Amino acid sequence: GKIFLQYAEALPGCTAAIDFLVETRLIRLDTLQKFRVGVSIHTFEKRQLTSITFPWFSKDNDLPTRIKVRAIENKRYMRLEPAGVARGFFGWPTVKVDSETVVLTEGELDALTVYQETGLPAISLPNGAKSLPPELLEQLEQFKTIYIWCDDDVPGRDGSEMCMKKLGRHRCLVVKCRNGGSEGPKDANDVLKARVALDAKHLQEIEALNSKSNTESESIGRGAVMEEVGEDGREGDGVEKEDP
Repeated sequence: GKIFLQYAEALPGCTAAIDFLVETRLIRLDTLQKFRVGVSIHTFEKRQLTSITFPWFSKDNDLPTRIKVRAIENKRYMRLEPAGVARGFFGWPTVKVDSETVVLTEGELDALTVYQETGLPAISLPNGAKSLPPELLEQLEQFKTIYIWCDDDVPGRDGSEMCMKKLGRHRCLVVKCRNGGSEGPKDANDVLKARVALDAKHLQEIEALNSKSNTESESIGRGAVMEEVGEDGREGDGVEKEDP
């Protein structure tokens, strides 16, 4: 617990971390502190690198169950600490006891973006679009509505489908930045960097998926969130998605 607090306390004074998260990714310091994001020096391939720490939380624990460490220099330098099977969700501090709605994103930067811009509770999948371990499903039982916001690319679309099957289509809503296409920002942080207005109203406009009457994913496309984005929307380099 003590080392986790040290990571979080070190963030405001780390120029490299602030440049990456605040200046490049447009995440405010107060948002980072809400999620308890930190910074540390970790060794990757015998090199000591400044790294961002993303803590995971279980439902009834104020201290993280695990921390994902990602080097600022290269997203491929990533590890989970401690090793083992401890699970939880990054972003759980945004969830209240009586929260009935949550946004489930593919990566940590997207969860930070969604909460910052919409005020809705936002959590991220542990390790990318296809990572929703069975032992985490119980932690999501309190939610009546789950917005699934994976990257709008092939792996992300496959991940959204997997999440719906595990969570129940009756309570899942899928967000698609590109409306299933290949141009423009592919995730929530890309939308933010493209300076497109993003607020809770955009998510509320998505129609509910109903497994009995709708086999295709409803989506939010260029007519909503993406209406102001041109074809030159930038793609971001999200957190490394693979298990170590």
